[in-house]
Amino acid sequence: MADTSRIGYLFIIFLAILILGISFLIGGMLVGWDNTWLSSKGTISILLDDEEKFQSIRENLSSTRIILTIFITKLLGFLMISMAVLFLKDFY
Repeated sequence: MADTSRIGYLFIIFLAILILGISFLIGGMLVGWDNTWLSSKGTISILLDDEEKFQSIRENLSSTRIILTIFITKLLGFLMISMAVLFLKDFY
C-alpha cells in the first residue's frame, strides 16, 4: 500500500511539473520570451490600445504586483472550487 501511494505522489508531482513546463512553453510561444510589461510593445499596452491611458497607469505596474495579483486570484479561485466540491460532496 505504501508503494502505491508513493507512486501516486510521484505521478502527481511529475504531472504538475509537466503542466507548468507546457504552460511556460505555450506562453513563451504565444506572447514572446522578452519581459515587455512596462514597454509600449507589451501586452497591457496592446490591450489598452491607448498610449495616454497606458502612460497614466504605468507607474502602478510592476512585475511583483502583477505576479502577486495573479497568484491571489488563482489561489482564491482554487479555494472556491475546493469549497464547492466539499459542499457538494457533503450533500450528495
